[in-house]
Amino acid sequence: LDKSSDHAKRMVAMAIDMVDATKKIASPLNPGEHIRIRVGINSGPLVSGVVGEKVPKWSLFGDTVNTASRMESHGMPMNVLISKAT
Repeated sequence: LDKSSDHAKRMVAMAIDMVDATKKIASPLNPGEHIRIRVGINSGPLVSGVVGEKVPKWSLFGDTVNTASRMESHGMPMNVLISKAT
C-alpha cells in the first residue's frame, strides 16, 4: 500500500491534466465548443468492492466519496475543488 505523503499534490496535478485534456474534446451538443468537466477531491477512509453479478462493477463507498461527489456536483465547470481534509 502506497502511503505517499504527496498524494494531494499528485491528485491535483491529475485533475488539472483532466481539465486541460477536455479542451481538446469537441462537445457533441454544442458545435464549436469543448466539453467541460468539474472535479471534486476529498481524502479519507472508504470501502471498495465489486457490486453486481450480471455486470460487475468496482465501486467506492463512504462519506469520503460522498463529499467528493457533492463537491464535484456543486462546482463550476472547468474547476477543481479540494477539501480541507485533502
